Amino acid sequence: MDADLAIVGAGTAGMAAAIEAGRLGLKTVLLDEQPRVGGQIYRNIG
Repeated sequence: MDADLAIVGAGTAGMAAAIEAGRLGLKTVLLDEQPRVGGQIYRNIG
C-alpha cells in the first residue's frame, strides 16, 4: 500500500488528523493497536 501520510493512533486527534489530511488530498493510512477507533475515550475497562 502506498500512502502520503501514516498516522499512528486512532484516538480523537489521530482521527481528526486523518480527516484533515483527506481534505487536503493526501492518501492516508491510520494505524492503531486496538481493533476499534476512539483511543482512550472509548476503551472498554473491565
